[in-house]
Parts: sequence; structure tokens; C-alpha cells
Amino acid sequence: MAHFVAKVARQCEEATETKELELVECDLTSIPHAVYHLLRATTLRSANFSSNKLKTVPGRLCNSFCAVSSLSFSANKLTTLPMEFGELQELLELDLSKNKLTKIPDAILMLQKLETLVLDGNDITEVDWQDLSARIPTLKTVSITDNPLSTETRRQASGVASLTVELERGG
Repeated sequence: MAHFVAKVARQCEEATETKELELVECDLTSIPHAVYHLLRATTLRSANFSSNKLKTVPGRLCNSFCAVSSLSFSANKLTTLPMEFGELQELLELDLSKNKLTKIPDAILMLQKLETLVLDGNDITEVDWQDLSARIPTLKTVSITDNPLSTETRRQASGVASLTVELERGG
């Protein structure tokens, strides 16, 4: 436990200089309040919370890191995202792979600058591709491999000209 606390503190200190927060494999079940305190005067470009044990993303994160352009919560236990997530209006890349999502969270539909969305390895069965591309016109790529997508969802994925949809690994 002490090892992880020291790692979080070290990474926050480094992020004040690099503007990139890397809290990967820190055994986090929540985002410590100290992270917000230590980074209160820092405008982050990216944040990576991959390979932790997060079940939720606190709304406070969205308010505190509102200028982030790249964000990863890969390999956690997320089932949804808070509506505050839609306030991340500078977000270009979002990685939610290897979580427990059963659908694309509604908050993602508010990310007006999002270009890349990675949803590999979740439990998503249905996607309304037309609605997704209409609601996020900047979205260029969606990677959604290793999901139990319905046959209809797979078929409809090829019908959205403005969007590259990766349904299988490698392409």
C-alpha cells in the first residue's frame, strides 16, 4: 500500500512538469483527493488511469481535468461514466477498453471534439452507428474488438462512411 501511495505522489509531481499524468497499475479503487490537490495548478494534456480497480469515474475528475485531450481508463471495472464526463470538451482520444461496459455511455455523446474511441474488450452488444456519428461529427475511429456485438450492429458498422470502425483485431 505504501508503495502505491508513493508512486501516486511521484507521478503527480512529475505531471506538474510534463502535463501528463500516468497513474497506471497503482491499485486504485478511487481517485485519491490528494491527486486533485497536488495538480490543482496544473493543466494536464493527458491522463492515464489504466490497469487499476476503478468502478466509477468521479465527476470531480471531469471538472478538475477539463482541458485534457487524451484519457485512458483501460483495464478497470467501469460500467458507465458520469454525465459530467461530457464536460471534457477538449478530449480527442478516449480509451475505455477492457472494462465492463454494456453500452456506449451517454456522456460520450457530448464529447464534441472526440476523434478516437477505444472500447475493445467490453460487453457491448448494440451500437447505433448513425446516431454516434451524427452526435459526434469529429469522431473518426471506433475500435470495438472483443465485444459480443449483435450481427445487425456488425452489419450496420460498415454503413457509416464518415467513421472507421474496427470490429476485429488488426483492422
